[in-house]
Amino acid sequence: MGLACYLAMTAAEFQNAQELPRHIAWMACHFSGHNTGLSNLPASLPADSVLILNDRIPIAGHDPHLIGQQLGSVAESFALKGILLDFERSGEPALADLSAYLVREVSCPVIVSWLYAKELDCPVFLPPPALHTPLQQHLQPWRGRKIWLELAMQGQAATVTTDGCTLEDIPLPVLPEESFYDRECCSRYHWHLEEDAAVFTMARQYPELIQLEEDARSMGVTQTVGLYQQLGYTETEQT
Repeated sequence: MGLACYLAMTAAEFQNAQELPRHIAWMACHFSGHNTGLSNLPASLPADSVLILNDRIPIAGHDPHLIGQQLGSVAESFALKGILLDFERSGEPALADLSAYLVREVSCPVIVSWLYAKELDCPVFLPPPALHTPLQQHLQPWRGRKIWLELAMQGQAATVTTDGCTLEDIPLPVLPEESFYDRECCSRYHWHLEEDAAVFTMARQYPELIQLEEDARSMGVTQTVGLYQQLGYTETEQT
């Protein structure tokens, strides 16, 4: 069974895909570096798609009213399922103001990054849980809200010494067959001893993501989102 999540596609992936995924999220829409509006808006999308707006380019100097008009037009033209504000810069008053404005003014649902969603009446977008964090713990602060959860295959190393534990994100590792499965975290791990440390290598691959999504929905998560370039081909193979 494949993942029933929205898959985030670039314009090139959308145009060149031999078969489109069941649920599309148009990604790489961002604040223009040359004027006060948005760049990389879609020319067309199937109904019930999602548009993702990121903050790769700073918002400084951009006009919320123009951005609202642009997103409202796209939402109406293509009958969007929602607009997802994937903002990763924290503590930006202009992003907070824009998020609140779009939640008020755009007719379709606006899903807001957890960094700016606390005071807003809207669905909240959460990053994937860390590989060592139980899903229930990850979701707990947002109980009672409509939650959209990002899904991603991930790798992480935890080095434990007498001074404590350090965590490092690593490329997705291939774990040996004798690796262990942490059911609450939906991740696998393997450990080995070094001269003065214990090193835990953790991974969340496609089978663990299937379980993570099933658990997330059972815990009230409304929707999940992942990258087409990471999950799209696997989804086609699994369905």
